Amino acid sequence: MTDAVGKLKSRLLSSNWQSWNHPLRAQLLVPILIVAGGITSILLQTELEHLGYDALPGGITTAVFCLGALSLGLAVLALVD
Repeated sequence: MTDAVGKLKSRLLSSNWQSWNHPLRAQLLVPILIVAGGITSILLQTELEHLGYDALPGGITTAVFCLGALSLGLAVLALVD
């Protein structure tokens, strides 16, 4: 478990892309994860509106989903990579 924590610390808490085994993979995945988070946010907000719930603050929700998808995706990639 400490090895996995070490991987996460060395890769996610630094701005050095060279600490990744395949830095290009991580660099290409960043915009894809941000777009995926944005699309998920839009789909969730649309579905909630159709179900009759009040609208969430769109910009805040989208930012949270984008950052959440980015964080989760890079954490999974750091563990796999």
